[in-house]
Amino acid sequence: MMRRVNIISEDEGGISTEHLLGLYKFCPEPELKTLYEKEMERKEEFSKEDRFMMELCQIPRLNVRLEIATITRELPQEIEDLQPAVDHALDSLNEVMNSKYLERLLAYILAVANQINCSNSKGTVKGIRLSSLQKTCVMRTNDRKQTLLQVVLRIVEKNEPELLQLPEELKSVSKSHAYSTKGLLAEIDSKFVYF
Repeated sequence: MMRRVNIISEDEGGISTEHLLGLYKFCPEPELKTLYEKEMERKEEFSKEDRFMMELCQIPRLNVRLEIATITRELPQEIEDLQPAVDHALDSLNEVMNSKYLERLLAYILAVANQINCSNSKGTVKGIRLSSLQKTCVMRTNDRKQTLLQVVLRIVEKNEPELLQLPEELKSVSKSHAYSTKGLLAEIDSKFVYF
């Protein structure tokens, strides 16, 4: 039994995935292990089921071995299932990093924000946090008719209308809303076992 648990691949004589999952149910608790170890010399007097449990008790770190064997078998399929989302995230990242228009559009947002803040104690800033970009859709002009983003887009349309092609340049990014970065990272992280 111990030799078969140590073999990862089912093709090489290892226990089937179904049997591995079934063995989880029978992993002996420490108290049960101690009890069986005391009765090891009378092994032949016990039922077939008890002898099976005694054999399981003799396998060191059985829970860990079963978990590793199960994960090793399931991991390739899980990686294959996650690969489209990871590829899409990487494509989106490459589009953002290589965008000709995004940096210039952000410069316009920064310039307008600095113009608004020039009269207060904050003064001008050299950059913007990505989390602050969401505020451009919420911040309104004094007459409450337009958002900061609408003002910026009007200025961009007047000075550099080609920047309005940004959505076409970032096609993968616009489709990325279907994937949650936190969810994707959590899913990837859950596939690894840390000891």
